[in-house]
Amino acid sequence: MIYKPVCAITTSKENSNKTSKVTFPNRCHACKSSETVFFAEGACKSYPENAVFCHPDAVNNKMCTMKYMPVCGIYEKTVNCIKAPCGETYPNKCHACISGKSAYYVPGNCNSE
Repeated sequence: MIYKPVCAITTSKENSNKTSKVTFPNRCHACKSSETVFFAEGACKSYPENAVFCHPDAVNNKMCTMKYMPVCGIYEKTVNCIKAPCGETYPNKCHACISGKSAYYVPGNCNSE
């Protein structure tokens, strides 16, 4: 077995609205689980505890509310980051995920540390 961990977002069999993060040893194991919705490369502990992953289909959304609750969208690994933080502040979680650049987001502005 090749160990290349992934962080899977899973749903509960009892409540499909409740999700959790589970580390699997590789994408094969994640895909075998009927509870896996999608996954990101790397173990879950390699992401901030309060990270919320953007669903891969989020880029298909056409509209977001204008409600202002800023989040820091952290770029996908395909985006070439030159200076940390490797992300951008968005007005809300919807805008972060439909941008197509964010892998996940954390609450607040990117520069507030």
